[in-house]
Amino acid sequence: MSRFPVSKALSLAALCALCVVFAACSENTSQPVKKDRAVPQVEGKTNGAPAVERKDGLSVRIKAVLVPESPTVSDTLKVEILGGGGGKVPPFSVSWYVNEDLFERGGDNLNLSSLRRGDWVYAEVEFEAQGYETLVTGVTSIANSPPKIDSLDTETASAGGAFFFQVNAAAVDLDGDTVTYNYRFFVNDEPVHEGSERKLDITRLKRGDRVYCAVSPSDAMVKGEEMNTPLFRISNRPPRIVSKPPVNLAGDIFTYKLAAQDPDGDELIFELLEGPPGMILMEDTLHWDVRTFDENLPVKAVVKAIDGYGGDATQEFNLSVAAK
Repeated sequence: MSRFPVSKALSLAALCALCVVFAACSENTSQPVKKDRAVPQVEGKTNGAPAVERKDGLSVRIKAVLVPESPTVSDTLKVEILGGGGGKVPPFSVSWYVNEDLFERGGDNLNLSSLRRGDWVYAEVEFEAQGYETLVTGVTSIANSPPKIDSLDTETASAGGAFFFQVNAAAVDLDGDTVTYNYRFFVNDEPVHEGSERKLDITRLKRGDRVYCAVSPSDAMVKGEEMNTPLFRISNRPPRIVSKPPVNLAGDIFTYKLAAQDPDGDELIFELLEGPPGMILMEDTLHWDVRTFDENLPVKAVVKAIDGYGGDATQEFNLSVAAK
């Protein structure tokens, strides 16, 4: 016959007594039983948690999903119920959670404008009818909002004798990111320059050439939608007289050969608008016999260069004639 030690018997009796006490405590229903709610893990773009509808003894798989899958702060997130065998889904309420905290209770839509990029959202769906389980959606993260061009216009400017086509762009970024711009310039539909410079030298372009720029904003994470400026057509540009008249009258005959430049390469003609008696213009050169003028007065002369397309330039100068 085997022997059972007394010490072990006493220990077994104590353990049984402890189990009886624990069972009695566990049957006390005056205290609510708290169940930890499992927080779904972030699943990237995987959206939706399957559940079971129990109604009239039938089991049908349904689930709740969030759309769109990759929302930004400009979107409204919506809960959609899928499955159910084509039956009508009973009324339900939604509890929205943001970063594990209850954010809002109510309808199936959530405006995301108050959230930030990187926040993660999921929802719990509770049906009013009996026999339906609480559905928990998958988790979606608030994605980056691409910048968007808000205003875009152009202007022309001149500096140092050069002409420029300049772009003025402004974009908005809902995440508050710094926005940079890429400019793609086209002349007659051919790309001529691309980069961060917002102006293009059009000095060498000709009358009738067409210019525009495609502008795209970027927040360093993603590029926004590209937008084209209005088409700009190079109009006629006036010439300019580049020659300088002689300062002093030397000898009896004054001559001055005129020189002018035209940005469009047009052929130029010259006119004498004003001058002393006897001054004449022969093609591009002024001639004047100083001996015919015997007054000790300043002499004024005005000449004009004309491009034949409505553009012109004038030059005015004075000559001093010494008395004889």
